[in-house]
Amino acid sequence: MSTYLDNETSLNHADLTQGLLWTPSEPAVHASPGLSAAALKRARTFMEANLGESLTLDDLASAAGVSRFHFARLFRVSTGSSPMNYLMQQRIARAQLLLLHGDRSVCDIAAALGFCDQSHFSRTFRRMTGQTPREFVRSRE
Repeated sequence: MSTYLDNETSLNHADLTQGLLWTPSEPAVHASPGLSAAALKRARTFMEANLGESLTLDDLASAAGVSRFHFARLFRVSTGSSPMNYLMQQRIARAQLLLLHGDRSVCDIAAALGFCDQSHFSRTFRRMTGQTPREFVRSRE
């Protein structure tokens, strides 16, 4: 007894793939990985200009000109870090500069960089650098 599938096995590969946009014999075409250089620059510039603000993923994606979900994925591909982790790294880097080259208190720096309080800032600083802000300053004197 012949089945429908037995009758169809006589079709060749070209018949089966006709009209498909992608066939298994052809490599899939992908866009270049990560954000475009311009979108990445817009996102980084926006972050740098707004380090003290409470930024959301939507804010960053809007600055880059892509959807929130695409932005999160493509930013990680481009930088090796999530957007929010990258933002926190930039805040801590700015804090280090302010601690070394300014006369502002730790509390003022924490507030200027968008931390809810000095304690949150100090915990985050220590987690990311291995030192408290005070230890960081003393180790550079």
